[in-house]
Order: sequence, then C-alpha cells, then structure tokens
Amino acid sequence: MDLGLKGKVAVVTGAASQTGMGNAICLMLAKEGCDIVSADMDLEGAIKTAEAVKALGRKASLSKSISPFLPKPKKWPKRR
Repeated sequence: MDLGLKGKVAVVTGAASQTGMGNAICLMLAKEGCDIVSADMDLEGAIKTAEAVKALGRKASLSKSISPFLPKPKKWPKRR
C-alpha cells in the first residue's frame, strides 16, 4: 500500500507497548517510508519501538511524554 508518506516524519504517542496500537502504527508508518518520533511515558518501551523502526531502515527518535492528567513533578527531569 502506498500512502504517499515517504520522507515524512510521524510523531506517534503511546508507542511504547510492544503489543499495542501505537507500536503497530509506528511500524506501519515506517514501512510506508516515514521517520518516526516515538513518544510515551515508558521510555524503555519507546526505545524498543525506535529500535524496531531502525531495523526497517528508517530514522527514529524518542520523546518522553508526560500526561496532563498526572500531577506535575516538583522538579522536571533533566534532558539527555
């Protein structure tokens, strides 16, 4: 299927679950030629998703997202 997305960048939230829709969307978009930004509260899971995207020959980056429904941290974590 050609969705005309080759060379585009997709930001996918909820990408960390290795059995969920976010992961499946990342992999489908990567197969369509998109580079992926995996965003999730679970950074370890997002890393696994990014590795799977890279295995398909696409670029992948990460973003740790924080839910607006959770209490805000007193001190924000340092960026890597």
